[in-house]
Amino acid sequence: MASTDKIAMIAAEDNSLIVEGMNLSHFDTLKGRGFKEAKNEFLRLINYSNTNDQNIYHWPCGNADLAIVDFKSLEYDIVANFFTEDPNLIPLNIKSSQNGRKLVALTCSKKNGATSIIYWNKVQNEENAITIKPCKTIDSKIAVGMYLEVTNAGDLVVLAGSSTNQENYLAAFSFDEHCDSVTKVKVRDEAIRGFSKFPNEDIFVVAGINSIHFYYLSNKVFYRLNSIPDVITGQIEMITICRDQTILVLPGEESTEIVTLKLAQKL
Repeated sequence: MASTDKIAMIAAEDNSLIVEGMNLSHFDTLKGRGFKEAKNEFLRLINYSNTNDQNIYHWPCGNADLAIVDFKSLEYDIVANFFTEDPNLIPLNIKSSQNGRKLVALTCSKKNGATSIIYWNKVQNEENAITIKPCKTIDSKIAVGMYLEVTNAGDLVVLAGSSTNQENYLAAFSFDEHCDSVTKVKVRDEAIRGFSKFPNEDIFVVAGINSIHFYYLSNKVFYRLNSIPDVITGQIEMITICRDQTILVLPGEESTEIVTLKLAQKL
């Protein structure tokens, strides 16, 4: 994850947060707390950052705890036992709204591959209340959750995932302890290889095998916008959107081609 002047990395050994300058000079290290949850891969960065406020970083700091980091000051608050001390949980995505007062995470069980949503609200945290719901109970079309994002208003979460018959969907649900299904749309691609949104806009970008697709969420309805086919040679590995709305498309191992897309006009 990168802000305007820093880059964050999570160390595989102990979940420490390593902060470096944009020139890769060492800036600081926040010591991790070891492991109760499943270990994270080193440099798994993008999914723990916050699209709408890139100065907020979500740090799985160990012992099943989650830290909400102010990336400017590197001060942080701890949400104890956010991952419920389940040694099989792997955090895939973590997003927030209201400056980190509401959190939602997408997790995967290392034991059986089942994906679940974890919700937490600081206002309701007197007893450290945490809600956990399997993705398939939030929307019947989502058997496996892959990515998630939060709308600008902070009232909806958008989950990208697939059904049991390998159809792919975007499903929006309420950003609260109920996680009520709101709306969904089928993604016209054989796979979802990446998912992101434009900062300050509810325009979502879905990466397929080698194409990207744009969806707009307004008044609780998804609208299909444009698609760009054959963006890359081979398969897309991941996508990310910069603050200036440039889209970076990263390839898989079969290619070294990195594609930069800058939209000439509004979608």
